[in-house]
Amino acid sequence: EKGTDDVHIDDLPGGAKGFEICAKFCYGMVVTLSPHNVVAARCAAEYLGMTEDMDKGNLIFKIEVFINSSILRSWKDSIIVLLSTKALLPWSEELKVVGRCIDAIASKTSVDPVCYLTFRRP
Repeated sequence: EKGTDDVHIDDLPGGAKGFEICAKFCYGMVVTLSPHNVVAARCAAEYLGMTEDMDKGNLIFKIEVFINSSILRSWKDSIIVLLSTKALLPWSEELKVVGRCIDAIASKTSVDPVCYLTFRRP
């Protein structure tokens, strides 16, 4: 449409949320990753080819560091991320986000069974 600033990339996994993070990163703006947006950002960055081959310390590398050092260490964050992967299938599965979250959650259940002892039904 004439006179609009909208950009439409219909098949971009991660949608506007993922694209916004990628665009901010490209322009050197502060990017805040969270369990709620990391899957969208990871899928969009993959689609856009934001790899180490393009530039050292590119967005995919930074997202992977965040996932491994923060998300997968936390019960709550691993579950939030796992739930958010459903909307981004098959991308999230191909990028192994689904499997890594399941593995992290499963390993915590075998190491920390106390969580089951403290759960009470209403």
